[in-house]
Amino acid sequence: MPTLLLPAPLAELAGRREIHVAATTVLQAIRALDTIRPGLSDRICTEQNHPRKHVLIYVNDTEVRQLDGTGTALIQTDTIYIVPSVTGG
Repeated sequence: MPTLLLPAPLAELAGRREIHVAATTVLQAIRALDTIRPGLSDRICTEQNHPRKHVLIYVNDTEVRQLDGTGTALIQTDTIYIVPSVTGG
């Protein structure tokens, strides 16, 4: 089962950092968070199912924008990392 790793702020809302999800795509994995805490996936993806501007999503070591976005297929051993991007000046 793929594993979803959340950053601290989202882990606090979900009640844990590491979540195993029954999903075949990145989007399914992210939307599965709503079964734990309704609306949690909306903090990660837009209504168009794209990662929010300041959120990076990795499958293993590759950012999903370099793959098939949130439609990226998953296998049982994949790890999905949700990473808030750091900006500022």
